[in-house]
Amino acid sequence: MSFDTLTEQLLNDDWIFVVPKFEKKYMLNTFDDGNDEYAHYLNEWVVFGEWKGKKALFNYHQPDIIVRSISDWKITLV
Repeated sequence: MSFDTLTEQLLNDDWIFVVPKFEKKYMLNTFDDGNDEYAHYLNEWVVFGEWKGKKALFNYHQPDIIVRSISDWKITLV
């Protein structure tokens, strides 16, 4: 997935694109607010966006699976 493709996934221009660091994987620890659909994927995610205490992530194993917004407290570095 290209940086341009990821940038297009950010919710709006207020979000800051973050260069993905594949060595820093996160797990989702709270599946609510519409994020319950991601519970059945392998729970390893990479950050690509930030804004006001929220992150945008893509799945490490299936990069086309994107969480466009989740609160920081709902993810944990693994």
